[in-house]
Amino acid sequence: MVLANPSSPFNVVADLDRLTGARAVANQLLHTVTPAGALLDFLLLTTPRTLRPRHAALWLAYPLAYVTFALLRGALLAPAPRAGTRTPSSTQPGTATPTWP
Repeated sequence: MVLANPSSPFNVVADLDRLTGARAVANQLLHTVTPAGALLDFLLLTTPRTLRPRHAALWLAYPLAYVTFALLRGALLAPAPRAGTRTPSSTQPGTATPTWP
């Protein structure tokens, strides 16, 4: 899992351990209870043999639209500076090479 890997720059486990109160409950509901409920709903409440291939297309339309939006937005916007990276503070006159602090 990318988010729980300690060597990943996307590691959020330490942040999750600090959640308390309503935020901790919301995190648990979002990442544990909701997927389990969706699976139980599918297994227990879906009438057998009523699903069609067009249903899969409808289910996948939103995630496909979201991925398309996210990729286009990322391509069109300038990247934000990452935490911990150095940026040039100024450019010396007459050169195109930035100086580093």
